[in-house]
Amino acid sequence: MRKYLEPAIMICLALALGLTFKQESSEGVKDSVVVNGNDTSWRLDVTKLQGDTLIHLPFDPYFKAPKTYKAFPLTANLKAFFGADIKEESLDVIFECADGYKPHMSLEKALAGNGYLAYHDLAASEGSHWPDSVAGTLAPFYLVWPDVEAGNKDYVRPYALIGIELKKAEVEFAAAIPRLAKHMEGYDLFSSTCMKCHSMNKAGGAKAPEFNFPKNITEYWTKENIWAFIQDPTSFRYSSQMPAMTSIDRADFEKIYAYLESMKTQKPSE
Repeated sequence: MRKYLEPAIMICLALALGLTFKQESSEGVKDSVVVNGNDTSWRLDVTKLQGDTLIHLPFDPYFKAPKTYKAFPLTANLKAFFGADIKEESLDVIFECADGYKPHMSLEKALAGNGYLAYHDLAASEGSHWPDSVAGTLAPFYLVWPDVEAGNKDYVRPYALIGIELKKAEVEFAAAIPRLAKHMEGYDLFSSTCMKCHSMNKAGGAKAPEFNFPKNITEYWTKENIWAFIQDPTSFRYSSQMPAMTSIDRADFEKIYAYLESMKTQKPSE
């Protein structure tokens, strides 16, 4: 989960001013997924998207206020790029952000959720897409869901969005899946709450530290310090950008910790 973000202005400007679709061949790429002949990797470019429209959010969870945006419909553009008869079973949508944040959700929910790729805030000054205070944070795209309640955690709301991929979750996150079934509940909790920012065996986000390679976090942090840190990161690190993970109670933490500890014997070869 993100709360604060250091600006990635150069990356965002380059994307906003002219990136084209990135369709790298999947030939020879291990465990790649091809959808209707298209590669699963899609780089966002405002000149290539379809259905430019105005949308209004009675309450935007980022600004905590009503907002109106210029935006492109997510579902229509996913289908335009990947194919109108795209099969959503077992596929996840993985959103790539400029700062390394990498949330994911089921493709089925994404197609049904009426999401929009916002690129222009009507409150921005003339000649700008975003208010000056957030231009380096939200650009080039911010994913919003006008019909979804702000507290619904099944729908991710990434900003500084630069790419979209479709992958089978069991392939994309294979390296992070524990060998023992008893740790799957801990893995599921870790996946839903931590992997947007953190990685496990290089699978997951790149915004925050890797948790297993080369050293497992339980090899250099005590269990109680990990628990204390997630409750109040700034009590350990003054400049920490990680928010307090209040959604994780002690029972869930115990399951996550058992999963983390189990992964010490399950590391990548390089």
